[in-house]
Amino acid sequence: CGKTTTMKMLTGLLSPTSGSAKLFGEEVKDNSLQMKEKVGYMTQSFSLYNELSILENLELHAKLFHIKNQNQRLEYLLEKFSLKEYKNSFAKDLPLGIKQRLSLAVAVVHTPKMLILDEPTSGVDPVSRDNFWKLLVDLSRNENVTIFISTHFMNEGERCDRISLM
Repeated sequence: CGKTTTMKMLTGLLSPTSGSAKLFGEEVKDNSLQMKEKVGYMTQSFSLYNELSILENLELHAKLFHIKNQNQRLEYLLEKFSLKEYKNSFAKDLPLGIKQRLSLAVAVVHTPKMLILDEPTSGVDPVSRDNFWKLLVDLSRNENVTIFISTHFMNEGERCDRISLM
């Protein structure tokens, strides 16, 4: 199976075609709510709601995860991902770099232990890519989030602690 399919299997979005996988010592099962609480997922292409604003996208996902202190968490994410000035802008009107930051903010709205990112910087300009990686490094080093990322950029792979080739 392909890389995207494998990543979706690790999140529990798809059932494994064969074999099994474990995350956090637990077998990954499709639609496992416990696993979804521990794992954030960001697709390669923008998959949020274009007709909603940045803030509305964040609010929706915070409600889906029953986030306590939702307003405080969303303010923190808007600040951390430099989205505050765009919070009332519709997602469809945003440049790709800002959409990617929004996608990442949504992926971590529930403070997951692991992030699975499928080519998150594909099509993004070099400055936005570098800023995106600063956010990833901060999540990894300062918030202890394990990041599983696929990329076709070898210079991005150099930033990782461990590399696996598929």
